[in-house]
Amino acid sequence: MSQLCTPPGPVSTWQNTPLHRLMLTALINQFENRLLTGSSATLTIEQWLLDNGMRASLPLRAERHGSTEPPCPAPYLDALGLGGSQAQTLRYRTIRLVADGRVFSQAENWYRPDLLSETMRHQLDTTDIPFGHIVRPLAFSRQLLLREGLWSPLPEGWQRHTTLPPATGNALDLPAYLFRHVAVLRTGAGIPFSVVVETYTPESMRFAPPALPDCATP
Repeated sequence: MSQLCTPPGPVSTWQNTPLHRLMLTALINQFENRLLTGSSATLTIEQWLLDNGMRASLPLRAERHGSTEPPCPAPYLDALGLGGSQAQTLRYRTIRLVADGRVFSQAENWYRPDLLSETMRHQLDTTDIPFGHIVRPLAFSRQLLLREGLWSPLPEGWQRHTTLPPATGNALDLPAYLFRHVAVLRTGAGIPFSVVVETYTPESMRFAPPALPDCATP
C-alpha cells in the first residue's frame, strides 16, 4: 500500500500517517504566511478559524496571564526607538488569546501608552479585548523581527530519506507550540508603538481533516 495512504472516510483528528503529516505541514505554512502578511494576529486567527469551519470558537478574548512585569529587552527598546532611560515609560501586557476554553496563542506586549488614546489605554487595563482590536483605529502595520519554528509534522532531514515516517494507526500527537513571532507594530504614520512576542499553539489546526478515498493496493 502507498506510503501516502490514510484511513478512508471521515476522521475527527489528524492521524499519524505520512499524508496527514504532509497536509498538516502545508496548513501550518499557510497559517503562518497569513500571520506574516497580516497587520493583526487576532484578526488573522479569527479569519482562519472561520475559513476552516470553527465558527464556535469566536470571538477571541484576551485572558490575562501572569502577574510580573519583566523589563523590556534592549533589542525591543531599539525597535521602538527608545533608549534605556525611557524603558520605564512602557506598559506591559501578557495574555492568552482564548475562546471556548481553548488557547490559540500566548502574547507578551510592551507598548507606548503615550501613542494610544485614553480609551485604548482604559480598555487595555480593564477589559479582555485583544490588543489588535483595541488599537485597530491606529491603522497599524507589523514588521517581523524574529521568527522561530518550534515544531514540524515532518522530522528533520525527512527529504533525504527514501520513505516518509510510517503510519502508526494512532492520532498524531500535537505539541504545545508550533512557532513564535516577534514583531514591532507601527502606526499608520510609521511610528513604532509596540513590540509583541506571540507564541502559537496547535489549537488553530484542530479541525477535522478532509475525508479521503482508500488507497488502491498495488
